[in-house]
Amino acid sequence: MQRKEYIDKMSDQLKKWDDKIIEMEKNAGSVKNDLKAEYRKQMDELIKKKDKVKSELNALQENGSQAFDELKNGMNRSFKELGESIEMATQKFKS
Repeated sequence: MQRKEYIDKMSDQLKKWDDKIIEMEKNAGSVKNDLKAEYRKQMDELIKKKDKVKSELNALQENGSQAFDELKNGMNRSFKELGESIEMATQKFKS
């Protein structure tokens, strides 16, 4: 996959996950009272992971193709971690 294609794909996925996190934050009021603190903690962790991925994506966009492979590997790990975390949170706090 070429650099631009990869960046576009990751940007699109990050936007989808960002929308999912926003949706989850809007639904925070429907979480049972005994789970609200845990839900907030989970949301804070998701936001930190999302911000890390966004930062890595920005670095990937700003750096030339020489650093692409190295940055891409870190980006893949972060994306995988964020995706798994969002899926776990979604399953755990389903209404």
